[in-house]
Amino acid sequence: MTLAQNKVIHLAKSTRIIKRRRGTVELDFLADWPTQAAFDWLNALPGTGPKIASVTLNFSTLRRPVFAIDTHVLRVLWRLGLVPDRHNFKRGYMSLSHLIPNHWDADDLYELHWLMKYLGQGICTHSQPLCDRCPLVSLCPTAGRLNA
Repeated sequence: MTLAQNKVIHLAKSTRIIKRRRGTVELDFLADWPTQAAFDWLNALPGTGPKIASVTLNFSTLRRPVFAIDTHVLRVLWRLGLVPDRHNFKRGYMSLSHLIPNHWDADDLYELHWLMKYLGQGICTHSQPLCDRCPLVSLCPTAGRLNA
């Protein structure tokens, strides 16, 4: 089964669960919930993990102050030494969530996500990081060692 096929199955299951529990396939009710409770509720749906829960809360009209970590962002965080394991979204999310200032809002975290994603896609790439073009090279403990 492909990743896309697997995601479709989980999406269908999650949609049925949401409709059964809430009577509709809308997540507006989460706007009244504390952020952590909303995150935990989403995270418990089939096929949903910290990435999907975070994206749903931050990128949607819910606009919650949650940082979304995808593959590119996680790679940058790992190379910068900010998270302990470059292959584990849950550990990455939990490690980083304690470092984010409380006064940052949803827009700050949305912007941080896209800046780090851009860095991970175009400069701090998986196979050939371009350390000489990175604006964070002076802060990076892995700079230059990845291409050697």
